[in-house]
Amino acid sequence: EKTVTVNSKINPDIRLFKPYPEHDFINWGINFKEDTLELIYRTNISTTFSSGDNKIGFNFVDVDNTMPDILNVSMADSNYTMPGFDPSLIVFDKDSIFVDLSGVYCTELVNETHNYCPNADSPTGRNNIISLKVEIDLSLGQKRAKVDTKRIDALFDVLETKYSVYFPDHKESYFLEGSTDYVRYYASTDFFLKAKDNKLYFEGGEFNIESDRGALDSMYLLYDIPDFSRIDLLFDAVELKYPSLFPSHQESSVLDGGYYGRYYPTTKNYMGIKDKGSYAWGDSFDGVVYTGTLDSLYKEYNIP
Repeated sequence: EKTVTVNSKINPDIRLFKPYPEHDFINWGINFKEDTLELIYRTNISTTFSSGDNKIGFNFVDVDNTMPDILNVSMADSNYTMPGFDPSLIVFDKDSIFVDLSGVYCTELVNETHNYCPNADSPTGRNNIISLKVEIDLSLGQKRAKVDTKRIDALFDVLETKYSVYFPDHKESYFLEGSTDYVRYYASTDFFLKAKDNKLYFEGGEFNIESDRGALDSMYLLYDIPDFSRIDLLFDAVELKYPSLFPSHQESSVLDGGYYGRYYPTTKNYMGIKDKGSYAWGDSFDGVVYTGTLDSLYKEYNIP
């Protein structure tokens, strides 16, 4: 049993969780991130979880009654799930989740009748991940806080440039009253740009109804819109590693020169991202110093 404060910026939240004192070699990693609960079996030996008369599994309980009510629990990703896991055995109520491991096994031996753990395509190299999506009852304000407005605004900015006939001048975005729909309205053309349910829509003008333009993730890839939330996690990690250069936490913003970054007034230093590259400059540096690609830094700092 272990009490943990859920933190989306820590991965995993619990390392080397040992459920059986008598079997010290069996351990799990447990991670909470936004609406995902992830269990990773870390033991590299063949194992079978057989329930017998007692249920074997993980029981998660809101011990302080501080979390919103749980509405549903489902598989988030089944590509690398442990063999034998049955999501229909998951039991939950508004304050707890029981993940039943009955019948789950992990074997290192390959034969014709069993799936086995090693999997080169898995991020862990094995089929040892149970990834669950937890839907909770959020207030409107909490739901809006989960909308990535910074990234959506960057997409809207690009679309204003690309489709200026529809979106002739820059407008500020806002939430429609009583909803999580995030929009920009252009009065001169009677057009809306709208982000709704993780999709992009055009509305108004020649589009009498919402015109589905595709998933936001696809639009981000198409127009090369960076993941600002992930970049912010990288900035946080760099601040922790180099506090003398980047002291105290600063908020990110768009800096001169088109960089997305942070300024540290006490040292007069900057760090920023541009064109998928990372840079640092200021009083502690000799000009603008290239520090690596985003992808390489994500790996170096273990940014999920």
